[in-house]
Amino acid sequence: GVKIYNGGSPFISRCWMRDVLIGASSKAAAAAGLGPRDGLILDGTGIFLAEKVTIAANRRHGLVSDSTGVEPNTTLKFDMCSFVENGFGPAETEGFGIYLQGSTSIAEFNGGNSEANKYGEAKLVSVNNARFRDFDFETTTADQDFVVMVLATTCNPVVIDNCNFLRGSSVTVGKATFAISAESCGNVHVFSNRFGGWTNAGMIRLDNASFRCHVHDNHLLTGAYIEDYSV
Repeated sequence: GVKIYNGGSPFISRCWMRDVLIGASSKAAAAAGLGPRDGLILDGTGIFLAEKVTIAANRRHGLVSDSTGVEPNTTLKFDMCSFVENGFGPAETEGFGIYLQGSTSIAEFNGGNSEANKYGEAKLVSVNNARFRDFDFETTTADQDFVVMVLATTCNPVVIDNCNFLRGSSVTVGKATFAISAESCGNVHVFSNRFGGWTNAGMIRLDNASFRCHVHDNHLLTGAYIEDYSV
């Protein structure tokens, strides 16, 4: 797809894109092996802005933020962007709409959506200052294959507020068991979100290696519950 990369120093700064589409022509085309493997790759990017960008039908990941060179990715902002139907390429064993890796720092998603991605809507690993605000997550098809919609591991802090999490009626039993899971994270704040389709199911799970976490004022449906083991 598109890769912004600098293996040296300083990082590539003040990049932006607007009204851009990255991906194959359709999910079926990606399943046939067409189109990019990954949509947008950021590697050594700083002060990056994307507006009204659609990253869809890539064979593996939609967005990848991965620092393999000298400089990290930092201060990334996505306004009204979509990450849809990624991960359906042949022989792929992973594929997320949004995949943020360390040492990403300050990544903000305002508006937009991540939905119908095969192996997860968003995965965050060792990320600092990630935020999803006014964002729509939807798991709606039977061919999606994951337990957690948004998974954060060893991140600090993470803020998820005023977002919508929808689990569609066609999602099979055992899939999309949790909307949000935090593992070994610090300062996870989840508030003022709405969860649809999660009746009598787990919504949010914070493990006992996480700390200073706050979950409050979320809209839960009948029988939905939160597992908070954080300290």
